[in-house]
Amino acid sequence: MPYENILLERRDEGIALVTLNQPQKRNALTAAMQKDLLDAIREVKEDPSLRVMVVTGAGPVFCAGADLSYMRGRSTMELREYLSLVPTVTANMAAMGKPTIAAVNGLALAGGTGITMACDLAVSSDQVRFGVTETNVGLWPMTIQATMARSLGRKRLLYLLMTGDTIDAWEAERIGLVNKVVPHDQLEAAWMDLATKLARKSPTSMKIGKDSYYAMEDMEWSQSQAYLRECLITLLGTEDAQEGLQAFLDKRKPEWKGR
Repeated sequence: MPYENILLERRDEGIALVTLNQPQKRNALTAAMQKDLLDAIREVKEDPSLRVMVVTGAGPVFCAGADLSYMRGRSTMELREYLSLVPTVTANMAAMGKPTIAAVNGLALAGGTGITMACDLAVSSDQVRFGVTETNVGLWPMTIQATMARSLGRKRLLYLLMTGDTIDAWEAERIGLVNKVVPHDQLEAAWMDLATKLARKSPTSMKIGKDSYYAMEDMEWSQSQAYLRECLITLLGTEDAQEGLQAFLDKRKPEWKGR
């Protein structure tokens, strides 16, 4: 389907490239942008030919965060509707059953850092700076801090939240905000390599595995162990798991069926 604020491109190997496409607005997370993103997530989720989703930005900025011009002077109802979009995007990315990769090509501020961390994995250009800068305008990165708190230690996270400072890509890699930093001109090759690697895995194991990860995050330890045991039993009952085991024993490459 056509989108006004993003681009959805189908690449080889079942890779879906979603590009935030409002560079004149620094790819700010307007309501329209986020609604398009939600529709794209659903489209990728429901298309069995697509196995991985990559998110990047058009122009020099990956994403500058929320639409601050919209937030000033709005009613409580309007703010509640708008501010519900970011956690809805995050939840839908977690629940789509397919790997997601942030290909961070430029400045990632506030919600831009949030989108980076909402993706399962992230590859960044060495020219990028990250930051949650809301305190600089008298706000606080409320909705995205829940996602960030699951990846960063308390002291590191609170420093970023409280100071509003930006950090370079290498520091972002060091503290676990991104997985890999590459020279800017090698970014596409790097995310394509990672996305291709994931796309060649069993889509069944990716779905069951990713779903199990996000479900167990907030469980008590013993509860998580019982839950994960049942997930593994379910996975072992799939055609892909049996094919993978047999291929290993036969010393051949598995042929995934996605079921």
